[in-house]
Amino acid sequence: MKRLPLACRRPSRVSPVDGRIPRLCYIAPLCLVVALAGGVSLRAQETAGGYSIEEALSLAGENAVVLTIERFEMLKAAAAVREAKARSGPRISLQTSGSALTNPSDGVRIEEGAFGYIPIPQSTELIALPDQDYVFLDEGEYTYFTIAVALSQPIYTSGKLIGSIRAANLGLLVAEREYESKEREIAHQVRSAYFGAVFAGTTERILSIAEESAQSIVADLELAFAEGVVTRVDLLGAISRKMSFTSQTAAAHEAERSARSALSLLTGGDRSEDVLETDYRTDMPQLDEEDLVIHGLDKSPTRAALLHRIDQTAALAKIEKGSRLFLPDVSLNVSLDVTGQSVPFAAEDWTDSWDANLIVTVGSALTLFDSGASASRVEQAEHNLEIARRGLEALEEGFELQVRRSVEAIRSGWHEINRSAANLDLAREIERNASVSVENELISRAEFLGARLAALAAELDFERARFLYEMSLTELEAAVGDFVFDM
Repeated sequence: MKRLPLACRRPSRVSPVDGRIPRLCYIAPLCLVVALAGGVSLRAQETAGGYSIEEALSLAGENAVVLTIERFEMLKAAAAVREAKARSGPRISLQTSGSALTNPSDGVRIEEGAFGYIPIPQSTELIALPDQDYVFLDEGEYTYFTIAVALSQPIYTSGKLIGSIRAANLGLLVAEREYESKEREIAHQVRSAYFGAVFAGTTERILSIAEESAQSIVADLELAFAEGVVTRVDLLGAISRKMSFTSQTAAAHEAERSARSALSLLTGGDRSEDVLETDYRTDMPQLDEEDLVIHGLDKSPTRAALLHRIDQTAALAKIEKGSRLFLPDVSLNVSLDVTGQSVPFAAEDWTDSWDANLIVTVGSALTLFDSGASASRVEQAEHNLEIARRGLEALEEGFELQVRRSVEAIRSGWHEINRSAANLDLAREIERNASVSVENELISRAEFLGARLAALAAELDFERARFLYEMSLTELEAAVGDFVFDM
């Protein structure tokens, strides 16, 4: 890359003072800028920031839809804890009914004289048997009412209630750690997209200048072609490369727009015109890989969530074991049943047809045979526990490699910044010399434009190195949970 601007200053076979254009001075810088622009990773498609990265992170933490969902997940988990605790307490239920009878009972009664009459001695009068009406059972009412109040209290459940409360509490801890994990993920997305938007905007600016220079080259080649100095292939090649700049410029512009649209979604406001004022970090932090691994695992919400999930899975396994054969559930039941036929308060004696009964029961229930269903559930729970443990092992084993790669990217990226900065200084110095030389007619316009394109290519390479270095820092910070410069 350092040699391209120098190549443009080599004497061509055609004297610069006669206006003829050395082809190499155009083609090499054009190819270099197009190649660098083609390698730009337009990470700005994700999300962008507000005025500063700190403000963007703050707004995203308050307004990100994903975090709002996770907050509801925590509220749901807290409600599940309350539900699990409520199962171990008493439950009171009330049942009422009112019925209409189409054929109520006739009742039992003996009317006066039903058994006949007997004469009274020395009298003409007769005595009725019985001598009056006797009612043994009143006629049934056309209505029938029941009221039942029942209280149930679990006494012994083979550990299922205690296990469900523990599992629910662990579920709440898992939800809290997953919220923290989403916070890290959102922060990572915001930082990546913020600086991606910065890079896309800078890329668009550099490519726009390169596009203007390429257009000047096309104009010169059109004149040279009209004079028969260059071939049509040379002209079409310059036009093709100019259109490549146009395409890359448009892509960078659209990438920045996409980034700002995503930022609006994350932060809850229109960020299409915000000035992104935070620059890339270029300092080299002190990195101790062993400390980074220990610190990162200790503060990893994903690892903490896995640990809680392992405990939760173990608690669920105990619940399933408590549902095995021959393990009883014992409970206390108290019920008050009230029945009656007369409509309440319809008459003064309405209570005569009502009865009440209090029943106290201590009962148990157990399963004697279930075709192996409970044993299969226990086996599934044990497998789930082993899966969770293996997942934790995989996380811990892979974390060290993740830190190693992040440290490698940071150290390599820092040296890339220094390399590209030195190349940029050289390219800009050559451009300044070329500017003075073309003003004094010591070199041709083609050579000057070649030096300018080489300087733009060096600037694009420098910005790309700074962007990738910032992304390397962001990746490591997302893994260990702290800014690496604060550790």
